[in-house]
Amino acid sequence: ISVNVVDESAIDPDKVYKVSFFDTTAAFADIYRTTGYKLENVTDNIALIPKSTLVEETPSADGFVIRINNDEVAIDESRVGWQGTNEDDEPVYSRFPGALSGMDTNWFVTIEVDDSPRFVASPYEYSVTFSDEIYTTPDRRLAGHLRAVDLPMVCHNETLDLACDIWVRDVNDNGTVDFHEDLFVVSDPGGFVWRNRYVLGFTAFGESVMPEAGDKVYIGTQRPFSRQDFFQFSLRSAYVDADSARAELDKIAVVPNPYVVAASWERQTQIQGRGPRLIQFIHLPEQCTIQIFTVRGELVRTIEHDGFGGNGSAWWDLQTENGQDVAFGVYFYHVKAEGIGETVGKFALIK
Repeated sequence: ISVNVVDESAIDPDKVYKVSFFDTTAAFADIYRTTGYKLENVTDNIALIPKSTLVEETPSADGFVIRINNDEVAIDESRVGWQGTNEDDEPVYSRFPGALSGMDTNWFVTIEVDDSPRFVASPYEYSVTFSDEIYTTPDRRLAGHLRAVDLPMVCHNETLDLACDIWVRDVNDNGTVDFHEDLFVVSDPGGFVWRNRYVLGFTAFGESVMPEAGDKVYIGTQRPFSRQDFFQFSLRSAYVDADSARAELDKIAVVPNPYVVAASWERQTQIQGRGPRLIQFIHLPEQCTIQIFTVRGELVRTIEHDGFGGNGSAWWDLQTENGQDVAFGVYFYHVKAEGIGETVGKFALIK
């Protein structure tokens, strides 16, 4: 979700807003099926946008619009595979354990969303950890799967902090567990909604080196908004950070410097004469006063700059306040921005 201001004059910093999600199409209790949203001013208990179908960008309300990107359930490829840690003790992931420090197994892991027609991908995140303790798979009938077999691994629903089931899909149909031929299906136990599942497969490169107790496979996911999610925010109008703005004053410069005979952007006229001479002040704050002086301290020209968005620029036609061309030589400039600060510099005009 992102919030974009379209009318600063309508922004009220004292208001708190809330976006929440709902669904009216599902026939069962699937909290991760969301097809609509609503926008509320919770400060005044006003529905700015009543329940509406999800859109990429909402209508304008109170001076802003909201962009909504509601992900489909999918595996997050940046957080899937064997889990290790980097030098900063942060988690890192790889399907090939040889890419991770401190992991001796050579079992490459594949992780896919179960494509069985009865099931859909789970929005939750899971881990499968090899263990010295034995886990016994569910003793229930499921076509093509083994019942009540022992495994040296346990499954955990990381999102809900609950234990989950592992089913063994008997790919070679021999009635026993074969780690490099069968598939291992992660599934939440029970429940009316068939949110099954993720399928793991293991392949050894060379002579098999069994994972050790504590070796973990992680399944990270991208998931849509749920009916329990909400996004709450407030806004404030644009303002100037005085400290940052003062630091930016040091970037003010004159181009070209030195000015030699003519600058590349000066227009050439079709009649006799070179046309207007121009230099440019760059990196100016939104509002400031530029004063240009000779080396003797005589004021040559004052330029009032009134821009928008910062990092502005202003032109000088190399003329005095009276419209006379200035002489070549060295000049000083003084830039003052109210409430921010001031800076000075110099430039040269060379014939």
